[in-house]
Amino acid sequence: MKVSGRTLIKTGIGVGAVLLIVGVIWGNVFVTNMALDQNKDAVTITPTTPVKGERGERGPKGDKGDQPSAADVRQAVADYCAASGLCEGKAPSASIVYAAVTRYCTENSCRGESGANGTNGNNGKDGRDGKDAPAVTNTQIQEQVTAYCAEFGCTGPAGENGLPGTNGRTPLISCVIRSGSLGPDYYVAWKYTDESDAAYRDICQVPPMSSCSNPVDVRS
Repeated sequence: MKVSGRTLIKTGIGVGAVLLIVGVIWGNVFVTNMALDQNKDAVTITPTTPVKGERGERGPKGDKGDQPSAADVRQAVADYCAASGLCEGKAPSASIVYAAVTRYCTENSCRGESGANGTNGNNGKDGRDGKDAPAVTNTQIQEQVTAYCAEFGCTGPAGENGLPGTNGRTPLISCVIRSGSLGPDYYVAWKYTDESDAAYRDICQVPPMSSCSNPVDVRS
């Protein structure tokens, strides 16, 4: 079989390329082995779990900021309403904002730090002599005495027992008969026991067609 020169050239080029690749791979292996031989005595570092350090000290407290002005509050409310769309109707007036801020400060205290004490003022001049007050009336005296006695008590010591009183008069209630236009009328009446029957005082009339027991006849 006859082989052309062109075929031989292609075959030589292919063999050369293969040898070149093999040489490159062998060179890398050789260099790697040399590097490993040189680092045999190196210290191997094994990674460990990091340890969390201690927390640093808290920094100093910042200065107190300025209180918001009425304009700042109104602008903040307007910005919130514009961004959220939750505010219906017109924007709050200055009086509404002022009332809200006043209520907030009343409940949560918006008072700043106290200022330094001021210097003492000069003594004032003597005032003019006042006019004599009007004379105290008996009514004013009575009112003051009544108020004092109501608060502190003005009762004096108990007096001696009085003399025994005479026996009182005893009342007597009876049923009496009086003359009526159609006949006798009956009444419930009373008198003192030391009085005559003519002194009976009527209390009420007994209903018609009724009578009472043992009536006293006072008809004239």
